[in-house]
Amino acid sequence: MIEVQNIVHQENQLKDDNTIPFPIEKMDISWMTPTQKKFYEVLSKDENKKLKYEDISTLAGYKSTTSWYKAIKDKRFVKLLEIIGVQAKLQNDHYPPHSEVEYIKDPKEREEYIKNDIWDMRKLYMNYPRHRNASIYIADFRLIKNHNIRLQVKRYFKNQLSSWGPRSFNDKLNRYAPFFDVMYDLFPMITSLSQLEREQHIEPILNSLTCSKKQKKATIRAIKTMFEYMYHHKWIDAPSIGLLTKYDTPKVEETLPRPIPPEIKIQLDDYLESTIIPLLEEGVSTPILKPVYWDLLIVIRYTGRRFEDIAHLIAEHKDKSMECLQYDLDGDPQLYLDHRIAKIPKDLRIPISHLKDSNGRNMVERAILRQKERVKNLCSAPDGFYYLFREAKVENRGSGSRPILNSKGENIVECIQHKFINEIILVKISEQIPLKNLDGSLYKISTHQFRHTVATEMIDAGIDIYAVKEFLGHSSIAMTEKYIKVYNQKIKKEFNEKLSRSDATLIKENLKEEKALYDNTWVKNKIFAVFEQGDGCCEHLYKMPACPHMSCKTCIKKKIYPRHLQSVKDTIESFTIHRDNALKLGLTEKAEDFDKVVKFHTIALEIINRGEVFEASKHFH
Repeated sequence: MIEVQNIVHQENQLKDDNTIPFPIEKMDISWMTPTQKKFYEVLSKDENKKLKYEDISTLAGYKSTTSWYKAIKDKRFVKLLEIIGVQAKLQNDHYPPHSEVEYIKDPKEREEYIKNDIWDMRKLYMNYPRHRNASIYIADFRLIKNHNIRLQVKRYFKNQLSSWGPRSFNDKLNRYAPFFDVMYDLFPMITSLSQLEREQHIEPILNSLTCSKKQKKATIRAIKTMFEYMYHHKWIDAPSIGLLTKYDTPKVEETLPRPIPPEIKIQLDDYLESTIIPLLEEGVSTPILKPVYWDLLIVIRYTGRRFEDIAHLIAEHKDKSMECLQYDLDGDPQLYLDHRIAKIPKDLRIPISHLKDSNGRNMVERAILRQKERVKNLCSAPDGFYYLFREAKVENRGSGSRPILNSKGENIVECIQHKFINEIILVKISEQIPLKNLDGSLYKISTHQFRHTVATEMIDAGIDIYAVKEFLGHSSIAMTEKYIKVYNQKIKKEFNEKLSRSDATLIKENLKEEKALYDNTWVKNKIFAVFEQGDGCCEHLYKMPACPHMSCKTCIKKKIYPRHLQSVKDTIESFTIHRDNALKLGLTEKAEDFDKVVKFHTIALEIINRGEVFEASKHFH
């Protein structure tokens, strides 16, 4: 290891231009992590020392600066870089990890704490999403340069502690920053928001905003809301009403969901089912990623949940109704989402019984059970919850890895981080499967695209939009309708492509482009949906009312193909058990319903065993 005296001596040499620095090739770097060694090798060359961090990371073989910022958290490494002439600065001030932050319970202590210009919201909120980095919970009021205005904003934020979530404070401050920066530059002598006037101040500020339209819209809306709050609550120093209006916000093109393209989805799904899932079932090592990350990927791919929902699934709890894997009265698996951390504060139970592979195994249920087994002996996260996807923190510096311990000598355990999955894990699978576009280039997936993909698949299958809304947990139908727009675009694109390959040039030339994407009448009236159910297909018109048949199990529009063989056998076995149990409990009518399903699928089994297609309208009804 490099001795402290040598470092000081080498540093003093660098201050004197006439002194030859300590030879770089003789530096002892055995204590560095593999990542640090890569960066050191790049920065040992003079032509690389003035490069941006993004370029340094690229030369070291990394897609982002995440590894760079992790490497320079080590003071020894930073000191050594300074010796060879490289200045390394952290992206933000160093904020403690979640495990080291204590919630402030005492009211007097909280009151004293919020007098500071920097708030760590983790100290003010007992529950917060643990899959995000510490910096997202830091509200730094120093972003507002005008001291008097800063005090007014801090008062407003203090009043929102009971209304906003812990992530909102950092987000709001970043929205306010462009407005108050311009205001300070143009009118530095203003001491209160009550001094602002529309023509004299607001209009010049708006005209001087140089941020993007999207940022400008978010900034104006946030400032307008704050001004109106101050006015309606009769603050002495409140701004007057009407300083900002809805006409000040620029029009921004709506961003539609971005599902994974079909050609990429096929590559990923095929790799999961043909290569990864068999290895996971055997309990052996897997290529590219550790098994835990493949199981996380399976859960998020097929359930369409937000990453924060997956990161906070509860594996074990004294109240069994809180655990993520549950079963309904029919014995079918469900995914339970706890509302504490969710974006939409609402408990959800998501059916997952249809998510089976070609061998009839429920992919998501099996993934959860495997992960529960992996973490059964792992202690809880610092907030006391036994999250399904949690892991012990380890130190990778030097030879081998060792667990990171807290002040009590216990392993620090946290849920898996979003940034790690998005920037490391998904990049790996894109590069190493690999996932390629039609032109041969690599396609990079983000975690939220899985949600867009599942929603689009449901719309494609003809599932009622209100059912999709409930499945996704949207707070309003307007959010779900965006997927209808994506579907409309897809259908029109495919229709136009087919026309371009046909001789119907006259039709093509006279085909009017759809002007209102929100109008899905064309799709509803013209397109028949084929809903894949696992043990068959239902061919009802798009957006049918509630199906009169028992979960579509005996639907008159149902068709069952030979490929559904295993699922049909599973259905017969499952509903035979339900029928027998119902009879034991004296539930005669329920038993008759179950028996009808058994008879329906028994007939279907005989027909598909002959290699033929079972049609309910022809063979049963």
